[in-house]
Amino acid sequence: MVFRAEYIKRLCIGSCLLAIVSIASAQVKPDDILFYSKSASALKSKGNKAFSDGDFLLAQLYYEALNQKKPTEKYQLQLAKTYLKNKLYAPAENIFQKLIAYDKTTALYLAYTQITQGKYTEAKKNFEAFRKSSKGKTEVDEEPLYKSVQTILKTGAYNKKDSSITPKIVRLNTKVNGKLSEFTPFYLTDTSFFFGKTTPDEAAFFLKTDTSQSNIPVRKYFTGQIGENGEVERISPWSINNNDSSLNYGGACFNGDKSVFYFTQCERKFNALECHIYQTKKTTAGWSKPALLEGKINTNGYSSAQPSLGYDIDKKADVLYFSSNMPGAKGFDIYYAIYDKSRRQFATVSKCGPKVNSAGDEYTPFYSIKDSLLYFSSNGKGGLGGQDIFKTKGKLNVWTDAEALPKPINSAADDDYFSINNTREKGFFASNRSSESSTTIKTCCDDIYAFYLHPVDEQKIKDSIAASLPKDVLVPLKIMFENGFTTNDSAKLTVYEMKNGNRIPLYTTFISSTDTGLRFTADKQYKISVTSKHHLTETTDINLEKWKPSTTDTQFVTPKLIPRKPIIIPGINYEFDSSRLIPESIRKIDEYIYPLLVENPTLTFQLNSHTDSKGDANYNQKLSEQRAKKVVEYLTQVKDIAPERLKYKGYGESKPIAPNTLPNGDDYPEGRAQNRRTEFEVIGGIEQIQNK
Repeated sequence: MVFRAEYIKRLCIGSCLLAIVSIASAQVKPDDILFYSKSASALKSKGNKAFSDGDFLLAQLYYEALNQKKPTEKYQLQLAKTYLKNKLYAPAENIFQKLIAYDKTTALYLAYTQITQGKYTEAKKNFEAFRKSSKGKTEVDEEPLYKSVQTILKTGAYNKKDSSITPKIVRLNTKVNGKLSEFTPFYLTDTSFFFGKTTPDEAAFFLKTDTSQSNIPVRKYFTGQIGENGEVERISPWSINNNDSSLNYGGACFNGDKSVFYFTQCERKFNALECHIYQTKKTTAGWSKPALLEGKINTNGYSSAQPSLGYDIDKKADVLYFSSNMPGAKGFDIYYAIYDKSRRQFATVSKCGPKVNSAGDEYTPFYSIKDSLLYFSSNGKGGLGGQDIFKTKGKLNVWTDAEALPKPINSAADDDYFSINNTREKGFFASNRSSESSTTIKTCCDDIYAFYLHPVDEQKIKDSIAASLPKDVLVPLKIMFENGFTTNDSAKLTVYEMKNGNRIPLYTTFISSTDTGLRFTADKQYKISVTSKHHLTETTDINLEKWKPSTTDTQFVTPKLIPRKPIIIPGINYEFDSSRLIPESIRKIDEYIYPLLVENPTLTFQLNSHTDSKGDANYNQKLSEQRAKKVVEYLTQVKDIAPERLKYKGYGESKPIAPNTLPNGDDYPEGRAQNRRTEFEVIGGIEQIQNK
């Protein structure tokens, strides 16, 4: 059986141009890879092939499995380089540190990894050690990396203080930023903006067969609306998304009157992604069918992406700036093409020249016509580390020296997709700096940030909103109990005021109707909880700080029945052949189990752990007990849950919920994956509320 993996792919920019995630019934782990590639030579061969193809997440899986089976310094070094490709800076640094004496190039990679984390002093020491040991000579593959580190440390931008006004930056809320990458943000009007987003928003990585079908996340376009308080209130898919649900989009721009839209469209060709620039025109019937730009902008076998439209006043013609790895580029360079009115196409394509392009990669150009400034992202011109945003004044191939934008717009991580509005007061950029939305890889994916050159007085805005609101608000409330509700259930409703994240109890009442209304003060935040002797406690937030007089939406609370059967908690995994919890499992415990314990203090629970049938039955029994125990220890010792409320039990392979093998005796990985599970079971304290 042939297996392949779809992966988060980095192409054309310093963050994901195209995030592709395939869905199957089991998340890929090193032991899954080991099952289908038993020999070290096979793992090495497949890892090397994936790495050379640019499948760095697949390569990481093979190298991790290889190091489990046969840990050597050589294989560890390759794994560290793969971590670096996948932006796993901290794990890469840890391995490079251990291998500092193994290979002379390790110090160079270590220096770069430390720069991306803002550890400039340590990076400088390791870079000097590399220069001394190598006498300044590098292999061809390491040359761009060497020049990048050298330029960053030589210019010392990280030590310089900018004398201009420090812009205020704000990470956009979760209506925009999700678990995967967002991209190409720019203002349409003063209160609306355009951007791209990967959807569906699932940050997972799975193995899949060639014959299986799955919903793979794709990159689509959206528009957003910004409210009076500066928050994004809503987003909507943009109309072009409807043309083909499988297409992936990248950087984009409009012309001046927004009648022509230039955009990046990508497709997979063989084992690589190829991106080209298209245009669509606005008609009375809507947007026209997208057409590939004619001329030499697009080259088969290479990628052109991220268009930005400028204007040459001397030639009186539009100029399209874009990033491409077409023949003649050093990695990705920024090019321009001038519109030829007689031929009705962008004609001659040329490089923007050495003031813009470097030995590294240049991406995401944005041309501000008003002041003739070109903004772009580069990893070869110095800055703070990773990809940094630069600006230069000029046009075509004549520019001033490029200058890195100051902190906090630039960071040690990757920063790109800069744009600014016509009044030059605010704009956007994207960055993968410690992404709050990513669950496991904190630097995997770009989030969108807004910046303000004249910082908004938030308190003044809050005071203004509060002054315009009535003091009391009647909020309709509907309680929808699972399996119905009778007055004999004695349901209890508690109201809390929220201050600095803390609950302050206001009052408790017993309800006799599922339809009611609660009166609140308009400019505060509240939380209400509802429970009964047959139902788990359910909470909901009521935020009236941003409430407007026209909104009186009903708030719904949906208490669930106390389960009489064990609940399977997905995503609680352990290190291979170990009871040690991995960080993702701890997050699942914090999200699913811990809130249940806090909200239902009278209930007692039992953690059950199960394994598949692979391995010795006695060993599996002991391992399952140890794993269940680890979850209980985390909740009692770290989260301070009373020990008497939690028990644990390991069942080993004794209670499968799916076959471990097929009827013909062959192994059934999907069934085994279902059997490797953690369950949460209510075992006592059913009577939560005493009737009064």
